[in-house]
Amino acid sequence: MAPRKYDIVIWGASGFTGSHLVEYLALNAPAGTRIAIGGRCRDRITSVRDKLAAKHPDAAISLESMDILVGDSLSAEDMRAVAAQTRVVASTVGPYAVY
Repeated sequence: MAPRKYDIVIWGASGFTGSHLVEYLALNAPAGTRIAIGGRCRDRITSVRDKLAAKHPDAAISLESMDILVGDSLSAEDMRAVAAQTRVVASTVGPYAVY
């Protein structure tokens, strides 16, 4: 198996739960953990990343170093492309009663 670019992709990073997971991992993941954040809207994901970077300039993992992935969670093709790049996808996409 070819090496993956990321260890973790947080999918749904601009939502309430996703933004908390991004913050937690930035502060607590082991050094060298390769994290990307993703969802449907690049602008919203960038906004979350920038706000958290301003709040935690000394985070263990630089928020600015987290790549942003964009796709539609209802598209099997988009989700295969995301999964192919990482060891783990942590999906925080809701509403949880439906998905």
